[in-house]
Amino acid sequence: MVLRAREMAGRGASLDEILVALDAQRSSQRLYACIPDLSHLQRTGRIGRAQAALGTLMRIVPVLSFESGQVVAKAQVRTFSRAQEAMLDLLLAEVEEVSRARFVVVHTNAPELAAANLQRLLQRLDGAHPQSAEIWEAGPVIATHGGPGAVGICVG
Repeated sequence: MVLRAREMAGRGASLDEILVALDAQRSSQRLYACIPDLSHLQRTGRIGRAQAALGTLMRIVPVLSFESGQVVAKAQVRTFSRAQEAMLDLLLAEVEEVSRARFVVVHTNAPELAAANLQRLLQRLDGAHPQSAEIWEAGPVIATHGGPGAVGICVG
């Protein structure tokens, strides 16, 4: 959203025009993420101790989404690699027009993992070219909840 605001401001858009555009973009943005280690979610109070222990024992990895200000589990799959594939499936189901899509792969101290996810995403676009596709390292708040090795993909 910051990039969109910067672009609009650079073209001379008014503050009101930018705010209206960002509000519309907010409703169409989608984010899916995989957390490889549930202990960080448990320590920060996002899930209970029993849920974290059972998930770790069963190797269950949640695919999370951010909806209406809440973190929601959209899928729960076994193994982190399957969770990443499920994350891509969910994300790509939301993309209507690839040429207008802006993808950002976000990671917590896992640049190689982010690069691999970006490569898989681009391969699954079957030659279509998005408006942009970037990799960003997550900030400290996301890193605190997700722990090292978390990865997510946002489209807007």
